[in-house]
Amino acid sequence: MIHNKFTPSICYFLFFVTSFFICCNTDVIAQTKQIKPKTINHKFKAPKKITHVTKNKKHITKKKISQSRLPKSNLLVDVKQAKIIDAYNPYKKIYPASLTKLMTLYVLFSELKENRISLHSKIKFSKKASQMPASKLHLKPGEKITVKDSISALIVKSANDAAIAIAETISGSEKVFVKKMNLHAQKLQMFNTYFANASGLHNDKQISTASDIAKLVLALKKDFPKYSKLLQLHSFKFRGKIITSENNKPIFHYSGVKWLKSGFTNKAGRNLMVSASINNAEVIAVTTGNISHFERNQNIKKLLNKCKTI
Repeated sequence: MIHNKFTPSICYFLFFVTSFFICCNTDVIAQTKQIKPKTINHKFKAPKKITHVTKNKKHITKKKISQSRLPKSNLLVDVKQAKIIDAYNPYKKIYPASLTKLMTLYVLFSELKENRISLHSKIKFSKKASQMPASKLHLKPGEKITVKDSISALIVKSANDAAIAIAETISGSEKVFVKKMNLHAQKLQMFNTYFANASGLHNDKQISTASDIAKLVLALKKDFPKYSKLLQLHSFKFRGKIITSENNKPIFHYSGVKWLKSGFTNKAGRNLMVSASINNAEVIAVTTGNISHFERNQNIKKLLNKCKTI
């Protein structure tokens, strides 16, 4: 269910976007200690006017997500106007599933921007990467692909083996790479997010919110305009085959959609993030906890339809 009576205050607008963009310019301190779930800052709270927002004064990791129902939330943000158009449970804890790969991409783009790797650099698949469950590229240990192909694999195929191969190539191990993910999350003021792996496979400790996911997408667009264009792929050619995402085609056909990222686990439900340009508005839409592709797509379309009345 999506509520359209949500009208956040001007102060909240400034807090959500202005402070976010300011903080994005702060460098990540490489030697910062590993961030653990129990140290996550929970200062990013909902304004009093928001309805249906989970208000948990306890620490973010103290209370587990209820398994009796999926963690549902919806959020629509107008990037240029710096305002939230619509929201339902934007601060509710969710399992991000493969939306996690957005941060994997953020770290990868950071490496590209600093010229530590290039789009033509090779990503090597280890035994661990090759043994990851689907969705995957099904590459064998020792095989290599380019960084550019690995980006395509994450966006279009949501390949878990590619995510691990990227992590191990950049940081030597997934564990060290995840530290970087959490450092970047803190830098971007994603205070209600903690990453436990690079793929998005379920882990009870790996949590986020629709609001934090929107912040991450904003950062991808702002910090890496050169590389974020690669995110707009609907399909890509890999070893003679055209790889597409059949489940996401209905959303790609929606007028104005530029790119998207989906995610699914049994405990997360079906999640989807969409970046679009509709009615002269640049928007980010996020929906989580849907029970089916149909419900997920309907909720995203309802959010995007609100742009037509702006």
